[in-house]
Amino acid sequence: MKRSFQEIAEAFRSDGALRDFYIHDTTRQDWNALLRLVRRKFGAGRFDVDGETREIPETFEEIERIRAHASLCLAVPVAGAYACCHFFCHHQIEFDFRPEDYRTPEKWSALSELFQSIVDTVRKPGVVTYENVEDDIIETFEPRASNMGHRH
Repeated sequence: MKRSFQEIAEAFRSDGALRDFYIHDTTRQDWNALLRLVRRKFGAGRFDVDGETREIPETFEEIERIRAHASLCLAVPVAGAYACCHFFCHHQIEFDFRPEDYRTPEKWSALSELFQSIVDTVRKPGVVTYENVEDDIIETFEPRASNMGHRH
């Protein structure tokens, strides 16, 4: 069961650091499922290559080719702000976000829906942590059982 916003509200105070969302032990298949989800559900997302906006690639393999020589950022719009993915490595999905952008129950709920959609899609648990402190967990997301039988 998810913790109430009041239980985790302190984690969203502005301290100059981002917060991270991680899913570990991911595969290229997981990344491709994530890309399909983002294109389908969050079509207004922005994909930047060295600061230039481009079309979101169809596959993670395309992203890996681009990543070999450029800096990437997928910015997914959520509740008036963005959750950003930089595609650091294939074995871990990571998004970061500014905690001050999600410090109300309504905004946190909207961001939680994105993270829940992602874990449901890849069928692996995810965690929200303090920036670069993967073991300091703020919230955990488990795939919902109703989505365990198929991929989106």
